[in-house]
Amino acid sequence: MLCCAVGVASAAHIDCTIQSGQLEKQLLVQGSTDAYVLEKWDTPSGFRFAAQWLVPANKLKTYVYYHGSKDRFALVHAAEKTLSEQDCQPAATLNRVYSERMEYELTFQCQWVCDAPSTAKNKGTP
Repeated sequence: MLCCAVGVASAAHIDCTIQSGQLEKQLLVQGSTDAYVLEKWDTPSGFRFAAQWLVPANKLKTYVYYHGSKDRFALVHAAEKTLSEQDCQPAATLNRVYSERMEYELTFQCQWVCDAPSTAKNKGTP
């Protein structure tokens, strides 16, 4: 279990739901101190979704790449969000990214899964 910055609820992971075409994937993003650790998914339609949760800065970073006509992925969307206790609520925003090819899109939504406050430490004490 990882604990975030002082005054911010702890979280076990970040849960991202990604859709591309008829496919849907749940991606669990674990916290890390390493800026090179990314969770990713390559879709059959040419998208790559990548996410990272940097614990020291308490930031969620998301990236969407598209594998177009050249033999490489090109970054088409990047976002960064500093997490706070309010982010433990159900996610309200849906992100949609379009490819250069008509009718190809990728949508994603990430939710910070927060732990409930523990009362176990108070049990058995007068």
